[in-house]
This record gives sequence, structure tokens and C-alpha cells, in this order.
Amino acid sequence: MEKRKWNARSLWPIWTMMGLAVACFCFFQLWYPFHFFFKGQNQLFLMSWAYVGTLFAKPAWAACLIGEFLTQFYYYSFAGAAILTASLSLLFWLSYRSLVSLQLNRLTWWMALMVALAVTVREASCHLFYGYTLSSTFALIGGLFMFLMINVNGNANWFARIFRCKKVSVVVIVKIVTGTLFCYWLFGYGVWPFLLLSTIVIWRVTVPVAVAFACLLPVVRSHYNLTFAALCQYPGVESMHTPDFARETDMHMIHSYQAGDWDDVVAIAEADPVLNSFRAMDGSVMKLSPEEYVSSSLRRFIYNLVQAQRGKLPDVLMNYYPNYLGTFTSMIGTKIPWMIFMNLHEFYYAIGDISRAERGAFMACVSVPGNRNAYTIQRLAECALVRNDQKIAEKFLGLLRQTIPYREWAERAPKDARYRQKAQYVNRVDSVSPSEDSHPIMTELLASNPENKVALDYMLCSQLVKKDIDGFKRDYDQYYVQRSTFNGQCPKLYQEALCIWLMNQKATDEEWQKYIKDEQVTNRLQEYMAEKGSPRFADTYWYYFDMFNLEK
Repeated sequence: MEKRKWNARSLWPIWTMMGLAVACFCFFQLWYPFHFFFKGQNQLFLMSWAYVGTLFAKPAWAACLIGEFLTQFYYYSFAGAAILTASLSLLFWLSYRSLVSLQLNRLTWWMALMVALAVTVREASCHLFYGYTLSSTFALIGGLFMFLMINVNGNANWFARIFRCKKVSVVVIVKIVTGTLFCYWLFGYGVWPFLLLSTIVIWRVTVPVAVAFACLLPVVRSHYNLTFAALCQYPGVESMHTPDFARETDMHMIHSYQAGDWDDVVAIAEADPVLNSFRAMDGSVMKLSPEEYVSSSLRRFIYNLVQAQRGKLPDVLMNYYPNYLGTFTSMIGTKIPWMIFMNLHEFYYAIGDISRAERGAFMACVSVPGNRNAYTIQRLAECALVRNDQKIAEKFLGLLRQTIPYREWAERAPKDARYRQKAQYVNRVDSVSPSEDSHPIMTELLASNPENKVALDYMLCSQLVKKDIDGFKRDYDQYYVQRSTFNGQCPKLYQEALCIWLMNQKATDEEWQKYIKDEQVTNRLQEYMAEKGSPRFADTYWYYFDMFNLEK
């Protein structure tokens, strides 16, 4: 009877771990998969001994080695959820075994089970934050593993016998001291759970060791080049987080854009409740939280990039306003939301300004602390391939060849014909622009290639967003009409803007016929003038021009 009871009790931890694993995998795979893509992309891991050697420059090199090696596989579908689930399951089991090994009378097996479950759930909540790394979880796992190894490799009951046998006190001190030093060297902040568990049973030895260790940390600051707080927390400690589904949508959109799944980008934007409720019916800006505003700006930016490269930017510009094109955003400054800053090079690459695209990718690499973004390395390689600079391209491709997820791309990229096609749109005007204003940038691009429709649409739409009708008319005549592919037709948005200029100039019928080719635009203008300001015309540029206040 007693044996049957023990077997049932021993199965509860296994059942709990299996239930936790299923819940964890299902949640992260079904509702949070793009956080894995982002984390994996931001932690470039090179399969070289030279890179592994750099990990010794900081504590917790073993935790970082294991965590970063596994994180690179987040690139693949299902791998992220599977790896995190396995890591958290290991953490749960080690936590439970560590607590049980204490053999405390007041700590029953089910209490140990609940504490282990709480530790694991807390750690899982930390991974809801996009900046939390797998290395931190393995630091915690390492501390628990070190505690169990010292306990098992000695006498199985050595903790219980310490107070009865004075002869083993020296052995105990050696174990605690060496365990503390090795645990910190290998697993960083994992030393604190190791010391905590040791203190519970043998505080007379562990407390002096812990105090001495804490006093030793400031001495190694210069060696590790970290602050005292960072030394105590390396590779990183995070508070509990709740799911951030808005950020997950942001990362989903970025991933779909980078993967070339542009239909998915459009589908996300069209189904996005934040974007679709951004404009009030009276033309005013609806109040959004700072987080919602940043997310909406990023999503409109990515959405417009897709539509511009499809030649549809004028057709969708009035879908959301105030719209966000990225043409008025400087790469220099501290007020740029970091997710937009990390992706601003996409705009310059799309319009063909390879120099600024390269600059943006470089700044994204060096300006965000701890960032080792694989995609920016890819972009730098692409810029070099477009410029046909083989030496620079080989430098970045060589880095990517040392990775597992990007090795195939690095081998294939030099043969990709798209980069030779992109070269015809690059800026060939010899000039240095001290300004971040995108207008002179795009005029130079159009001077290099008048058929660069992406740059042309961005320039004209930017003029319309800021209601510069005279500037729009000037650029329209100088660049749009002069294209070799111009057939006398232009998008409805441009004709609506031209109507405003023609009315302001009190133009003749001949001028109206010259610029306005679509009779539906003329007819609808007459309807709008009769119902000026009516929300029925919210999709027109006239409504935006009359009703929307840029200063709000």
C-alpha cells in the first residue's frame, strides 16, 4: 500500500511538467510566434571559436553559449516554441528536485511542486518580453544544476549530517566556495539561487561565503567592464510581463515584409483595429496611448512600403491619416521609436538610396545596445552587392556563412539578379546633403533615373501629406509628366490635388482639361463642393485638405 502511494506521488511532478509543457508550447506557438523570430534575428551567433572566445569576456559564458546557440534556431518555424518549452520544463524539474533534496520536514513534496511551478511560470512570463534572452533562463538552470551536482557528488545526505559531523566542515566550505566561484563564472546570476538553496540548509557556512562573494564583485568590475548592478544580474534579469499582443502584431508585420509575404502585410493592416479606428469622422486624430501611436506609425510605415513598391501608394494614401511615410523622419535623434529606427533603412533601400540604406543599417547595428541583428547584416551585404563592391559584400557574407540559419542565403545572394536590377535606381548624383530632408534625396534619385516610380510617388505623396500643393504641382510637372512612360493618366489622388491647385489659380477650362482627365473626379468635386466637409468624402484628398488639422 505504501509503495503504491509513493508511485502516485512521484507521478505528480511528471504530470505537472507535461501539462506545463503542452500549455507553454501551444501558447507561444499559436499566439506568440513572432517574438521568437525577433529574438533569433537580434542575437547573431557565429559558429566559430573566435566568436565563442568573446563570451569569456563576461561572466555566465556557459549560459550565454548554450542560450545563444539555441536561440539561432528560433529562425525556424516551431523551433522557438519547442526550445523554450524544453528549457522551461528542465527548469521546472531542476527546481523541484533541488527543493526535494533539501529534505526539510516542513517542505512537503506538494509544496515543493507548487514552488517549482511558480518559479517556472514566472520565468515563462519574462519571455513574454521581447528583450529577455534564453541565456538568462539557462543561467538560472545552471545555478540549480550546480547545487544538485554538489549535493549528489558528495554524500547524498551531506546536508543532513553537517551538524552532527564536524570533520566534514572543511569539505563543506570548499564545496560552497568553489561552487560559488564556478557557478558565477559559468552561469552569472545563477549563483544567487545556488547560494539561496545552500543558505536554507547550512547558513553558518553559506552566509559568510555569500557576503565575501558580494564584496569580491566590485573588484572584478574592471575585468568584466560592467557596473555592479550588471555584475549581479548578468546575463539579465527581468520582471514579470503580460502578453503584448500589439508588439506581436508589429513583429508579425515586420517578419512578413522581410520574408516577402507582402499580401500578409496588407491583410494585417486591413484587419488592424488600431489603424482602422485611427481617424475620427470629423477629421481629428483619435487619442491613442504612446504605445498604440508607435505601433500604428510602424504599421503604416511598413504598409506604405509594400504599396509603394507595388505602385499603389497614391491609391492607399488616404486610407489612414495622419499617414506615416517615413520621409520626414531623421536617422539622427533620440526621439525616434526604436522599432522604427531599426527599420528606417527599409525606406531608403526601397527608393534606391543605397548610401543612406547602408548608413541606416550601420546605425541600427551600433546604436541599439546589445544588438547583433542578422537582418541588418544582410542589408549591408545587399547594399554592397547593389554597388557591386565585392570586397565589402564578402565581408558581411562571410559573417553570415558562419551561421546556421543564414548560411544558405549567404551562398545564394551573390548570384541573385535582383541586386543588378536594383543598381539602375541608385543615386548617381555627386552631392553631399547635410540635411535629412528626403525631398532633395528623391530629386537626386529621379535625376539619376526618371523612371524610379517608388521615389516619385514618395516625393509627391509627401508633398500632399504636408499640404504643399504648390510644391506638389511643381514636382508633378517636372518629374511625373516628363517620364517616358507617362501616358496622360495619373492616379485619382493626384488629380484631386491638382483640382485644388487649379481652383486656387482660377484656371481656365483648357488648363482643367489638360490636368483632369477623369470626368468622375470633376463630377465628384462638384458633389463635394455642395456638401463640403461631409464624412461621405473621407476617402478624398479634398476632405483631408479641408478637415484634417496637421497641428493636432
